[in-house]
Amino acid sequence: MTRRRALAASGVVAFLVLIAAAMTYLHDPPWIGSVTSGLRDWEQEPSGTRFRWASSHATFYVPSDRSTMTLSLEGVFGETDGRTGTIDITVDDRWLATFTLPDSEWIQRRLTIAGESTGRRYRRIDMRVRPTFGHRNLSVKLGEVALE
Repeated sequence: MTRRRALAASGVVAFLVLIAAAMTYLHDPPWIGSVTSGLRDWEQEPSGTRFRWASSHATFYVPSDRSTMTLSLEGVFGETDGRTGTIDITVDDRWLATFTLPDSEWIQRRLTIAGESTGRRYRRIDMRVRPTFGHRNLSVKLGEVALE
């Protein structure tokens, strides 16, 4: 009976160690930098500008050792009769900026993303766009993000 208990206890300890190791790994996974959500595949305009369509809520990750990022954005709000759209940017769930996007005009916004040390390799950037239209829920083109 004592041997069974010792084997069961060592099995429980091994399982807990395995769970702790998995949680540590998933807290800061090395592959998260290539993960996006709410962004379509890369496309290219005739002018050569690369972009991705963004849905009403798009997420991407940037290295945490970068202090600023420059977003290239073009609002496509044709169904709003020329009215502008609004975009909210958050970093790791903290508000960073809110600005308006003119219709069908590329703009660049330089934003400071440095802040509290996260202890992680990447920071999560969320873009929330208002309004979005059409059957595909697309309204903003996101160009390549420049990091400094």
